[in-house]
Amino acid sequence: MWLAITVVVASLLYLILRLWALRWVEPLISSLTPKGEDWSRAVRVTRRILLWLVTLIIFVAAVLVILHFAGVEIDPVMELLKDAGIAIVDWLRKHAAQIALVIFASYVAHRVLKSIIPPVVRQSVMHH
Repeated sequence: MWLAITVVVASLLYLILRLWALRWVEPLISSLTPKGEDWSRAVRVTRRILLWLVTLIIFVAAVLVILHFAGVEIDPVMELLKDAGIAIVDWLRKHAAQIALVIFASYVAHRVLKSIIPPVVRQSVMHH
């Protein structure tokens, strides 16, 4: 009985999160994309990555629930996952400023180069 419930719940979660991820990824990336640029490839790649991650998380959770109800001791795995989560959060907290700085600097460099390169290329082509 628990196996069937777990499979149904996991399947429903997958479908809901898949629809949710597909609906918010494109508007989010479009809102961040400078006007006139086509980032449809970025939307597709982001969707694939999110769907892969969501599928992996739901699959692992479903397997752990099934193992738990089958009488398998999953506490060591849960402790390992908890420790990994804490380590990731600590790392992100420690490096958040550097990550934000790299993202900001990359965005600024992109905008500056985008405004400089086309006129230079146009001028170079016109003089030759």
